[in-house]
Amino acid sequence: MTPNELAAGLGISGQTLRAFLRREYGNLASRFDTRWDLTPEQVERARSHFARRRVAPTGVAATEQPTRVREPQPSAPVSRSSQEWTDVLEAPRTRSSALNKAEIPAQPGLYAWFRDGECLYLGIAGDLRDRLTSHRSASNDLSRSTFRSWVAVHVLGLDRATTRQRPSIVTDDQARAVNAWIAACDLAWLTQATREDAAVLESSLLAEQQPLLNAK
Repeated sequence: MTPNELAAGLGISGQTLRAFLRREYGNLASRFDTRWDLTPEQVERARSHFARRRVAPTGVAATEQPTRVREPQPSAPVSRSSQEWTDVLEAPRTRSSALNKAEIPAQPGLYAWFRDGECLYLGIAGDLRDRLTSHRSASNDLSRSTFRSWVAVHVLGLDRATTRQRPSIVTDDQARAVNAWIAACDLAWLTQATREDAAVLESSLLAEQQPLLNAK
């Protein structure tokens, strides 16, 4: 490849390229005429040099800076709990108000309550259908559902002792407010072989995640 051929490929003038080559190879300066065939090493050095050039906004060549090549970094290992959390976030969700009881599996598992895309509460059950039916109850007695009682604390500002009291002292209006708020939440679940497996999963997740209503 001649200097002129390389210059055309680099988008520069042959004179500019030859000036660079003469600076780099002073002892061979007389050889860099238009017919001289460049060695592969000379071609590569010229390409590397002109690839590093930067043009300032005014069109004036800026000071050349060495090209910094970022070494590839090894990917950080994905922890088990991180993958489990991803599984929770990617599990299918259904609006509570639209969920039919028969759609909920009567199996052990972990369940997650979401509102506006945020996971608010994680819980486990030996029978998801029974447990989530309790959470979606319309009764005034909030004490039988940890989730409902914490929703009352969060939404109504009631203290925990009041929401857990038996017999219930929650008013009809307060219960309706809690139920309406829960109806607008979404539900997801992950079935497990046993309740013990679900408990291990929950413990692993809560060691790193703090959903709003679990952290109280």
